Order: sequence, then C-alpha cells, then structure tokens
Amino acid sequence: MSEESIKYVHSLQQATKVAFPSVDVIIREELLRARFTEGLMPGALRRQFPT
Repeated sequence: MSEESIKYVHSLQQATKVAFPSVDVIIREELLRARFTEGLMPGALRRQFPT
C-alpha cells in the first residue's frame, strides 16, 4: 500500500469514529472498507461494484 493510500485510510478511520461514535466498530469498519475501495477504483470499475 502506498503512503498516500495509508494516509487516505487513516483519515477515513478518523472520520468514521467522529461521524459514527455509537456505531459498532465492526459496522464502522465495513463502512470504511466500502468507502476506501470506492476511492481507489477508477470510475468504470467503480460502477461494476456498487456500494
């Protein structure tokens, strides 16, 4: 994983903690994973994997 990707996932982790403090950690991780994957995929590929 590139340094840019690591920074991206770290900022998403912080945002999900702030945005959803009472949501279970597992659900927050699922939200994070979906957003992280969406952010990495090119547009054409992203349309093949709706979240």
